[in-house]
Amino acid sequence: MLLVLLLPFLLMWSLGGFALGSFVFIWAFFAPIAALIYENRQKGMYWFYAFLGLVVISSLIDQTLIESTQYAIPQIAIELFFFLNVSAGLAGVFFLIRYFINEKEENANVRLEREHNALLEKSKELKEANAQLSYYANHDALTKLPNRYFLYKVLDEKIKIAMHNNRTMAVIFIDLDGFKEVNNSYGHSVGDKLLSTVASRLNALVNENDLIARVGGDEFVLIMSNIDKLTEVTQKAEDIIQTVNDDYPFLSSDMQVGVSIGISLFPKHSNDIDELIDFADKAMYTVKEGVKNSYLFYEENMNSDQIKD
Repeated sequence: MLLVLLLPFLLMWSLGGFALGSFVFIWAFFAPIAALIYENRQKGMYWFYAFLGLVVISSLIDQTLIESTQYAIPQIAIELFFFLNVSAGLAGVFFLIRYFINEKEENANVRLEREHNALLEKSKELKEANAQLSYYANHDALTKLPNRYFLYKVLDEKIKIAMHNNRTMAVIFIDLDGFKEVNNSYGHSVGDKLLSTVASRLNALVNENDLIARVGGDEFVLIMSNIDKLTEVTQKAEDIIQTVNDDYPFLSSDMQVGVSIGISLFPKHSNDIDELIDFADKAMYTVKEGVKNSYLFYEENMNSDQIKD
């Protein structure tokens, strides 16, 4: 790069300065252009400053160079150098224009890639936000169990499947006994902790075909699918009572927490979602108004071990 810069100036100085050799010094301009193209912009500017410095030096010594010139250059040599000079100038302009075009395209590509990455990141954030919104739209914020909306949606699908396969389902309505006393004695924070603990215990009792949801303050609904025997339902109800009756470390031993359970069956009692839940709810209130901490089917005369005929 240094030779590209110095040789044209040395040749110009040997020919007699600007007056006789200005047509060759333009070749030196290739040094900053080449540095700009093949290195970086900062180094290209350094070479350009060096070029300007040599131009200034040439201007200062130009008169001395003219006076010291002892020979004349043939006309054909002047024309040849002029042609080369014009060609070099045009080539320099071409490379310079191509450099700025390429740089503009490169900057545009970098900007597009940056915007593309930003859009991908925003799309990822929106997808995660939509997933969270979908989750909270279908789940209870406190217990993380499915909510009433999701329960109705799943129950509708399960009824259609059970109807198509001629299977029986159970809707088990669960209400805590003693929850109001816990809230009054310990405060709502402990009441929330009790609900979360009960929800966790109930969720541990369901299998992949069942669904447990929180439908109210201290009310839960369990859907049992593909039932063959009534004993499956009664055993599940007894398991619920036992697990809810277990001790709670954050409550005193004299604070009793129980559960009242009402049960309705599809298709025995109804094919309608609202009626199935309402019937189970009525059975639950019958228990709650009686002995509590027990379970009851909507129809008390249903005592056969086989649900299906």
